[in-house]
Amino acid sequence: MTSTPPPRTLILGSDYTGETNSRMGVAEWLEGEITQVSLATAEKVASGSTEPDLLGHDLLIAGTGEDTTRLALDLASKIGNPLTVFVASILPDELDPDIHRYDLVVAPPHPQLLGDHVLPILGVPNRLPPNPTPPQPVSAAPRLALLLGGNTRYCTGFTVDYAQRLANRLLKQAQLWNGRFVVTNSRRTPEDALHALRNVLAPVEESFLDWEQSDPQGYMNLLEEAEVIFCTGDSLSMCSEASMQGKPLLVTCDEEAMEIYHLQTLHRMVREGHAHFFKEPVEDIPAPVSVLNTTETIGLKVSELLKSRKRANS
Repeated sequence: MTSTPPPRTLILGSDYTGETNSRMGVAEWLEGEITQVSLATAEKVASGSTEPDLLGHDLLIAGTGEDTTRLALDLASKIGNPLTVFVASILPDELDPDIHRYDLVVAPPHPQLLGDHVLPILGVPNRLPPNPTPPQPVSAAPRLALLLGGNTRYCTGFTVDYAQRLANRLLKQAQLWNGRFVVTNSRRTPEDALHALRNVLAPVEESFLDWEQSDPQGYMNLLEEAEVIFCTGDSLSMCSEASMQGKPLLVTCDEEAMEIYHLQTLHRMVREGHAHFFKEPVEDIPAPVSVLNTTETIGLKVSELLKSRKRANS
């Protein structure tokens, strides 16, 4: 993917799975050596501690999640000033001014983000490869995947009541198409809401993949084997991963259960052909979506910046 030697990449750790996968996805696309640094270690180094293993990296990838905008920059200054990249899936209305000190800011369009150091994106980078084969015609009894997110930092609307109402919509849809669901959850899915949803879907549930008990390959197999994918719109990571499959993808757009920033991105995804909204059961299976490969978009931009920096220093 890159004509120059692959970079040595440092990933700032996060307690949020989606944030870690976003950063790792870009680093893995670049194909070089990858080192993860914990927040605790980053704070020690920023305060003056010495960690020889962190020296000599070409690239440092950080981003949203914890409030670490300044920390990543301080870390970079202590380990030789690698190229700094800030990756964001959503951003608040008012930005931390330090974000403009990054060499590259990767984020959805934002009125306070302008300039050559900004790469506007759609969706979220991730660690999954795009589906290499065109989607096949959907069978008479389609295999359906249901990807569940849950409550976020700023929205706790994924309640039992909401889960039951969503499940009733999904049940009607599966019955209309004579399909069955393979269901998977995430770290953010409330247990009581998940239980309520699965109770309603029991007549059309083929199997359940628990995120705590399955390996990543199980999730990849689910996406590969599904003929139609449903995803709750509160998880931009899951929506982006599903869009990479190029299959019919339906995403929820229920304002009570997601943040306005998620909705803004989802509306863009639908407008640009990467998803369909799931509001009410529909008679016909929607068309396959256009593959969204945000990871590649970012990887190409980072490669360009690394080459420019190497030329300037040679």
